Amino acid sequence: MSKLLVHAGTMKTGTTTIQTVLTQERAALRERGLVYPLPKAIYGEGPFEIQNHRRLAMAIRDGVAGRKAAFAALRERIEKLRGRGKTVVLSAEAFYRIDRQSAEERWPIVDEDTEFERRGRYLQQVSGFFEGLDPEFLLYFRRPDSFIVSCYAEDMAMSNGALDFQTFIALRKARTNYRRQIDLMRTFFQVTPRCFETEAKKGLVTGFFEDNGLGDAPEEPKVVRAAIPNAAVLWLLESKRSNQMNRQARHRRWLFALQTEAAEVFHPGQKSSFWASTAERDAFLMPRLEALPEFVFPEVPTEAAPQCEWSGDDHARANAAFADWEAENIDWITSREAMRRPPFMHPRSR
Repeated sequence: MSKLLVHAGTMKTGTTTIQTVLTQERAALRERGLVYPLPKAIYGEGPFEIQNHRRLAMAIRDGVAGRKAAFAALRERIEKLRGRGKTVVLSAEAFYRIDRQSAEERWPIVDEDTEFERRGRYLQQVSGFFEGLDPEFLLYFRRPDSFIVSCYAEDMAMSNGALDFQTFIALRKARTNYRRQIDLMRTFFQVTPRCFETEAKKGLVTGFFEDNGLGDAPEEPKVVRAAIPNAAVLWLLESKRSNQMNRQARHRRWLFALQTEAAEVFHPGQKSSFWASTAERDAFLMPRLEALPEFVFPEVPTEAAPQCEWSGDDHARANAAFADWEAENIDWITSREAMRRPPFMHPRSR
């Protein structure tokens, strides 16, 4: 059956793993009638970008000058594939998180209503691009408390921001308001929401193929996108607050935090969280769960883990260990940088 599936994440739900498999298995999947197109005419290629359609989602927002012909060509290709009975899959988390900003409208946005108004403007643009193609948007959701913690850890690694956890939550209200996100997207598209944790039990790739009627799934890959320990998140946060840090310096620290030999400086085996208390966690979590009665997320622990701590001595010890590791592994590090390999991609492979 011909259809167009737009996998829009959300973030921290195995999206990179699914995109990687769809990319690596493109030839074999195409023979089965499943096409994962790469819109080269829109944004060209790159060693990592090639795996997803993030720049397409951004180009729809930005209305890139001179891209009308490229947009038309991509639409025509999708229409032809559908006409031949093919299933087409696009994948980009950006379709879930982007909003429509003018030159005067910049982050941070604390007012949730304002953010959703902008989000609606963006979805209107996306709807215009997909008009007549009848896309089904696939959304995978993680239990909100686990989701926001994972987003915070990644933001500290990927961005120049140096926000404490509570401030970060305040600035990301819309992303964790799953109910409102689903309802807004349904005003424009057919939307299928699913629970990430349920899919993970099956296998992320297995669940993706099985639940979307895509036939037999390729083999489940090893972990593609590694996560950093909570203590390492605080190390990165303090490092950014203490020093002017360019992208390379931040990425090297991120890569170090993922190494097995670095584990001993980041409180291995010690359970921790970023929540100041169980009450703080529950005040964030419970209203969001109550708004999603159709979801069966994993049971919430009665007590939140103790808040992660990071002392001056911890910081000095981690800095010294990082300096030694960087000097010892500089050839491997620079070769990864030359390939533009992100720190989370196979961080322990040499």
